Amino acid sequence: MNNEKMGNFISEMRRSQNLTQKELAAKLEITDKAISKWERGISCPDISLLIPLARILGVTTSELLNGEKCAAPEKSKDVLVEETLLYSDRSAAQKADRMK
Repeated sequence: MNNEKMGNFISEMRRSQNLTQKELAAKLEITDKAISKWERGISCPDISLLIPLARILGVTTSELLNGEKCAAPEKSKDVLVEETLLYSDRSAAQKADRMK
């Protein structure tokens, strides 16, 4: 995964949706500074934000992670990626609940 490539892709897709960094940040309930860092390749989105971010930008999670549109995305791969991310989120939430 290339942070710079992903950042450029996020920026391009955000602009194609006519969203400002501030508007995208509000939809994800994060700061616009985080969006700026992603788009400059300084950091990348938290795993828990990948699915919502991909949906907002109108791309698949695979495209988001690869930093480019796929000619014909393989739905089975995208479903697998999303299921893995959802499982990761659930596991983290369950672990947090157990620690409480």
